[in-house]
Formats: sequence, C-alpha cells, structure tokens
Amino acid sequence: MCYQRGATTENRARPDFLFPSGGEYHDPFFDSNLLTMLGAKSTCKDRWRQVLSEAERIPDKHLLTLGNSHQYCPNR
Repeated sequence: MCYQRGATTENRARPDFLFPSGGEYHDPFFDSNLLTMLGAKSTCKDRWRQVLSEAERIPDKHLLTLGNSHQYCPNR
C-alpha cells in the first residue's frame, strides 16, 4: 500500500497520512476519488476539527485515535 506521512496540503497543513502520496494529491489530473487521508491523534476531543481542514480535495476524512476510552467524534 502506497502512502506518504506528513505531506503538505493547503495552507501548509500536514495530514498524518496521505494515500497514495502528496504528489498525487497535488496533481490536478489525479482522480480525487482515489485519494484518502488518515489523521492519527492521541484523543478525539477537538482534534477532529483539525482533521477536517487538512486536505480539501478529500471530502471523507478518516480519524484514528489512540486513547483507551470510547468517545463520540462528530464527523462535521
């Protein structure tokens, strides 16, 4: 599986992982339906807002949290 960790997107944002890479993300001819981003945070809290702004070309964001408790994370 191809991915890039910490690639820069709009406004110098750095999603934790971009699939397949920042090169394809910045290529206007690359189909945005083939792009995925994953935010990996220690807790959900208010970090989900950060994830929403990290990759404008990708409408559906994915957030992985590492905390032990179950929390509700709003999706928008």
